[in-house]
Amino acid sequence: MLKVSNSELQTFRDCRRKWWLSYYRGLQAPEKRTGALALGTNVHASLASYYSPNGSKGLALGVLSSIYEEARQSCSQLEIADVEKDAKLARIMVEGYFDWLEESGIDANLRIIEPEAEIEHTLTINGTPVRIVGKRDVIGVNTDTGINTLIDHKTCASFNDPVLDLNEQSRMYLLLQRLNGSTVVQNCIWNLLRKVQRTARAEPPFYKREEIYVGEQELRHFFERITGIIRDILSVREALDRGESHRSVCYPRPSRDCSWKCPYRIVCPMIDADPHVEEFIQLTYKEIDPYVRYADTKGSTE
Repeated sequence: MLKVSNSELQTFRDCRRKWWLSYYRGLQAPEKRTGALALGTNVHASLASYYSPNGSKGLALGVLSSIYEEARQSCSQLEIADVEKDAKLARIMVEGYFDWLEESGIDANLRIIEPEAEIEHTLTINGTPVRIVGKRDVIGVNTDTGINTLIDHKTCASFNDPVLDLNEQSRMYLLLQRLNGSTVVQNCIWNLLRKVQRTARAEPPFYKREEIYVGEQELRHFFERITGIIRDILSVREALDRGESHRSVCYPRPSRDCSWKCPYRIVCPMIDADPHVEEFIQLTYKEIDPYVRYADTKGSTE
């Protein structure tokens, strides 16, 4: 059964060539142990262990330490300095986060209802069963107000994100909750951690929370948008399966973000200019199932 996630939907809209390489062909670049994306993933894993049924500060810091110890053991001598740099920053961010929780008391009225979990729902679109999958963060309840909230962790360089309220990741999780029959969660809190060393020259705040309410009408309209994007993906897949050129249906969309966000930056211009590009691809990337981590999920269907 075809699976789609919010990440795939965003990739398809952002750059069809990137989607073609990553989701249609299943090509994966060598995993990066350092850098902004890896740092965010590692801090997220640490906080996920904290906001779990048996979570604690010690567990969260232990998870973080084990991640970077594994990175040290597997990295090359050329990478070790960057691993140590990221390990130090991640530790500062997480330890500072716990200090902030204690000083602010912001979690004093928070009770965890559900920890991080995989969630999915199957729809039939244009006669094709499509399984929408996601891995949402923690759901908690404010014990004073009784409001249930999806809390999503996010590391960032700055809190000045002009489109944070438009971010569709949390909306996807809320939609999947609703499609599976749950009406207990209607808003999201972005749990923001700045990627900064917190030196004497750094200016606070370093941690912040932004609450976003998503009403029923907005969720219905979001559902329409999601199904429309999936129809477009199905149409492009059918064209590729028929043998149409990927250059006509999976055209690139270059931007300044390509240099840090796209693992195919180096091969992208070669696709149009180098007749031996496939040899390079075979040497540089490996074929995987982009949804292998969702292989065992179970969910409702309709």
